Amino acid sequence: MWVERNALVSDEIPELSKTFRPHTRIHHMPAHEITIDSVPSQREFATAWVCYALFAAAVFLWWPALLAVVMGYAKRGEPNMGVIDTHYRWLITTFWWWLGGCVASLGVMASGASPIMGQVLDALRAAQGNWDNVAALIELDWHSVFLAAGLATLGAFALLMLWIWVVYRIVRGALRLHDRRAVP
Repeated sequence: MWVERNALVSDEIPELSKTFRPHTRIHHMPAHEITIDSVPSQREFATAWVCYALFAAAVFLWWPALLAVVMGYAKRGEPNMGVIDTHYRWLITTFWWWLGGCVASLGVMASGASPIMGQVLDALRAAQGNWDNVAALIELDWHSVFLAAGLATLGAFALLMLWIWVVYRIVRGALRLHDRRAVP
């Protein structure tokens, strides 16, 4: 019996009513509702493992995360992906929160350095090209030094916590992929 792709499953076809859901998008479903009605192929699992490997490499280098998120966006929402679709959503979410956290942490660090950089630039302008006098013209007050050190420490601590969080998400997702389970 042939069923059109967008046809609604009716009571006339009871064997399809349990498995055929043409309008269900997996990545909008909570993880506890996702079942493995159609098991994805080994190739799909291998692609998900490549994404996790790229994210693991991205802990030390940034560019592999860009490749992994592009792969995740390309593979997300494809039919018959089952639980793998949740892993792509998990990695995409991890990427965007990681990027936002890095920008915020580096912004905190830069805002601490801005008073000192302002004083150095003022000294350069006052020296008028005479580089021998620049060091004598820089006058740092302790308030600026402690502010820069405190904000640099805070930003570095935030980057460390963010790094630990990303490693946790990569390990947790990879373990759940190994067990062929969805991530929350």
